[in-house]
Amino acid sequence: ILERVYAQFQIFDNDTTFRDEHRVQSEFIKTFTQIAPYAESKFREDFILPFLALIASQNSQQQSERGQAKRLEIATYLFEAYSALSCCLHSGQSILNSFLPGLYCLRVDFAQLRPDSVAVLDSIIKDLEHKLEQYRQDSSLLIGGTNLNQENIRGRMLKGLTNFRDSTEKLTYRFMKKK
Repeated sequence: ILERVYAQFQIFDNDTTFRDEHRVQSEFIKTFTQIAPYAESKFREDFILPFLALIASQNSQQQSERGQAKRLEIATYLFEAYSALSCCLHSGQSILNSFLPGLYCLRVDFAQLRPDSVAVLDSIIKDLEHKLEQYRQDSSLLIGGTNLNQENIRGRMLKGLTNFRDSTEKLTYRFMKKK
């Protein structure tokens, strides 16, 4: 069913008549805000986060005075969506490629339109940057310590097999002794 939903959203996204429609974008963002925390992580990372990053990028590049109210509305909806998504588990790749770029664009909007909320957005960004750094450290530890871990595992397995062999020999001896 996720493939169908994904295909339907792709049709809307690729249709130029809907792409720049303010109300459609607003409804998409509000819908994603509601479903994203409950959606499958693959759908969240492959579609929702990149879509929100694209909308955030387009919104931050809007400079017309006439569109400031719409820009603020989209920025507010994006803030709600990113706040909901910040409570979910994300891969380092999705944080790096979609989540943080969208938040950086949103920060540009907030710096101009809602300066009082920039501190909250900075907190979310800092938290995600910290998570990304932890992912990088964890992956470097795994890569650097692979041989040691394999040797430890191999040693434990061999020790366990030796203990198992010794215990079966003792068990066999006991059965033979009782006869």
